[in-house]
Amino acid sequence: MPRGQPFTAMCLALARPIHAGRADLHTHTTASDGEYVPSQLLDVARKAGLALLAVTDHDTIAGAEEAQELARAHADGPRVLVGVEITARHLDRDTHILAYGFNTHDTPLLSLLQEMRERRVLRHRARLDALSRRGISLPDLQLPAVPGRRHLAKALSDAGLANSLQDAFRRFRPELNAHHPDTGGIEIARVLSTVNNAGGYAVLAHPPQGTTLAGLKILHGLGLTGIEAEYPDFSRSWTSTLRAWSRAVGLHVTGGSDCHGPGPRSPGCRNIDPSHAGWIDTPAAPFSSLGGLPCSAHSGAN
Repeated sequence: MPRGQPFTAMCLALARPIHAGRADLHTHTTASDGEYVPSQLLDVARKAGLALLAVTDHDTIAGAEEAQELARAHADGPRVLVGVEITARHLDRDTHILAYGFNTHDTPLLSLLQEMRERRVLRHRARLDALSRRGISLPDLQLPAVPGRRHLAKALSDAGLANSLQDAFRRFRPELNAHHPDTGGIEIARVLSTVNNAGGYAVLAHPPQGTTLAGLKILHGLGLTGIEAEYPDFSRSWTSTLRAWSRAVGLHVTGGSDCHGPGPRSPGCRNIDPSHAGWIDTPAAPFSSLGGLPCSAHSGAN
């Protein structure tokens, strides 16, 4: 079949990686609660055809820095941005802030991340105590560097106490939500100012349904730079609402898979055009609203 014919064009299209040339600004590795080591995440992202990948582990940049170093040695893979998903406290609930473009040697930011990791350890122990009161022990579970609910859910599933991660979250919801006093996220105003002072950009991760336009205006005044509107759990209507609000407030829009490992929430399953992420590296880049491609899976818990 000659080049340019319909069948040839169809074959070329089918051979093209599913997310060729796109950007995923929200992924995790084993440095926090993901199942891929940085090299595995990069390999999956490369096979998906991604051009840009942000590694945004919870409260640590260790995995992102490793992934960025590995990516520099492989010209055929995506470019890697160092990011982090910071656990903040807002309106009496944990809220997540994605940070990008910051000085990775900034002492106040690194200290804030260390403080949050210490809070996570206390919260992890409180959850183990809650499981113990229910007669459940996990003697083989080692303390993760950045412990989260997902680690416990997987341990419960591996021990045969649940059929899957989501089943563990359902069966042991009270225990996995147990808190040690003062172990919630760090006050959001402090998180935003710390990220800004480190030269970074703060984005509200997967804004929940309780998010309001008025609330976004307040957060913008505190230093919020953008909102994540392209996200696996979001309906098209909620994404459209968030985009409209971003324009009204003057916030950038990002998107990503929130990949934690194998499954439907794979790198690039929700994505944006890399040119729309230019503001992270170039502050003067114009604001624009973004599009993406959908996938479906439950949000990664932490």
